Amino acid sequence: MYSAEDHAVRQHAPFISVIERPHHSKAVVSWRDATNCRYGDQVWNATTAREDGVCALSGKPIARGDQVYRPRRSRPAALNADCMILASALEAACDLVEPLRDENCPTMHRRSR
Repeated sequence: MYSAEDHAVRQHAPFISVIERPHHSKAVVSWRDATNCRYGDQVWNATTAREDGVCALSGKPIARGDQVYRPRRSRPAALNADCMILASALEAACDLVEPLRDENCPTMHRRSR
């Protein structure tokens, strides 16, 4: 059972959809956060975590040196520029649903924890 605090945090968690995987080191993500920002087709690139954090997709801890995806740098910086998605969580999200005809990775909708 969730506490009132857990429920409040969950209400403000972003809704993340993996739209496309044009390359193994890129993902196109839809990011909707009612309290902060909305990006319909944001490109995320594979990289190594430079600091500890929390995966925006799975809620799992991220350690410095883990393989992650981050929003592509832009000017001005995206409001979610400091967020990260564990590479393993993104790959797992792509494996959740069987691919539709002619798609390598279908669109997946996952609410972060």
